[in-house]
Amino acid sequence: MKKLIYLLPLVALCMVCLWGCEDDDPVVERLFRPNFVSATASENTITYSWKQIGNAVAYTIEICRNADFEPEAEFSATVTGTNYTFTGLRYNTAYYARVRAVSDGTTGDSNWTIRDGETKTETRVVPQLLQAIDTDEIGETDVTIHWTIDEANPVDSISVVKTEGSEVVREIVLAPEEMIGEYHIEGLEKSCNYTITIANTQAPEDAKTYNTQSFKTAGPPAEATVIGVTDNFAKILEEDLANSLKTSLIYYLEGADYYMLKDNALDLDEDGTVLGVKGKDGIEYKLTKSIRIIGNTKTKSTLWIRSKWTLVNSLEFLEFENVNIKQYINSEVGATANGNFELMNNGADLTNNGRVEISSYSIKNGDLTGFTRGLFLCNQAYTEEAPLVIKKLVMDGCRYTPVDPEDKTTAIKHGGWGVFHIAKGYTDIWSEISITNSTFYNCEEAKGLFGTPVNTSWASPAAGKVKVSNCTFFDFSTKQTLINVGNLPAPGVDITIEKCLIATANLPGGAICPSPSAANNRLVSAADNYYVDVDGWILNNKDGDLNFVPVGLSNDELFESPSTGNFTIKAKDSDVYKKGIGDPRWIK
Repeated sequence: MKKLIYLLPLVALCMVCLWGCEDDDPVVERLFRPNFVSATASENTITYSWKQIGNAVAYTIEICRNADFEPEAEFSATVTGTNYTFTGLRYNTAYYARVRAVSDGTTGDSNWTIRDGETKTETRVVPQLLQAIDTDEIGETDVTIHWTIDEANPVDSISVVKTEGSEVVREIVLAPEEMIGEYHIEGLEKSCNYTITIANTQAPEDAKTYNTQSFKTAGPPAEATVIGVTDNFAKILEEDLANSLKTSLIYYLEGADYYMLKDNALDLDEDGTVLGVKGKDGIEYKLTKSIRIIGNTKTKSTLWIRSKWTLVNSLEFLEFENVNIKQYINSEVGATANGNFELMNNGADLTNNGRVEISSYSIKNGDLTGFTRGLFLCNQAYTEEAPLVIKKLVMDGCRYTPVDPEDKTTAIKHGGWGVFHIAKGYTDIWSEISITNSTFYNCEEAKGLFGTPVNTSWASPAAGKVKVSNCTFFDFSTKQTLINVGNLPAPGVDITIEKCLIATANLPGGAICPSPSAANNRLVSAADNYYVDVDGWILNNKDGDLNFVPVGLSNDELFESPSTGNFTIKAKDSDVYKKGIGDPRWIK
């Protein structure tokens, strides 16, 4: 009896459970899960494909940057086929995917199939639309910019930012009739640095902006002495250097040509106005003070020199901007193969002055011709106690060649010196070097950018920095190493070589690409470097890390007219054009 009492509750519980189950649906049959076949990424798109499932009327494919698809999928699509392409994704981003088969309602949809691993979109290749700004189109308060019209990459806005302080001064939204590849911007400040960016506001967030270009408006800084069109600048500079009341010299050149020659070589009127040139005797300037010379972008001021500019003591700055600097060498005054005139030469007596330091030596936006022994010739040995130090060396937006392309009468060649020739001990220029957006050509005999450096004093606890980017080299240093930093004491130098283009017309026994060349130096970055793949080109076996790859075109196929110094890239389907390799002024 007791057992029966105990069993009754159990029987009652089972009956309740059975009654509760009578209304439950039977187990739902589902379609089989589709298996992924492939996933292919291209730029900011990913294409997925999967196997077909019988009785499926559609498929739902979803992707997300989170592997658990939380809080929800970022992109979802239902399609009838077995492949789908997601567009407008973020560049250089990993996505996870899942897919399921959709039934016609007679059975259940399949469970999700989650694809193993991630699929990553490619890094964005920014189309090179905004062209380098021509100095002829830079005014004191205005500038004209140009960009390439590309239907696939429309430009609908322009941003103007002050370089110093990053203040946005203009946000220009273009009307449809203004999207013509050219725009004139007004209302800028005189002698001010700006950065311009073009964009497509309708593009995905990480693909809105295209390229940027920097420029400086024309006009004299407030502290500059204005040099008139007919002023005898040669004599003014000589007298100012001798004037003990002037501690530094800043000039703004309004005219086109200034001949740095002695009075007996100039045609002068009774007031000292320069009427022309009648001789070739140059003034050797003793650099005892900091000098900054700024040219007029409209007239493209040119300094014609015919002697050495010799360093005497420490300087805060030696800077040239928007000025062509040319050796006065032609058939009228007598051509010379020596050309022993440097923009900075270290004097023999400099070693007696203790440590000599130049805080900033820069040359920007100028054509430099006739310097057969380079822009800086270090031909005196220093000591550890009395070194020569250049803290910052900048060359930007320049063209360097021994012969002016417009001069058809003079035939001189570059000698066996570097552009900045560091040949003696304890010459320390390595703290910060930046050589960018420039072209070097017809200098086969040159010894690269830095000559043949020897051990120097390198007392800095931090590594030096050498950056060479967006430069075009044509028949330059074809017998020597292009970039030779030399054997420096630790901590050495960090080297960046990016977006450079090397080409040659005549290879005397092969050429050597740049090499870091020393144990204490480090190659930090070497991306997107190209060379013209012509017969006889030899890559130094130590230069494999520099990533120079062949263009796949001849000189004539790639350049507009290399024999005349016109290196405009005419092969617009080439990587050189698409990636903006070399001097950006040749990408038009």
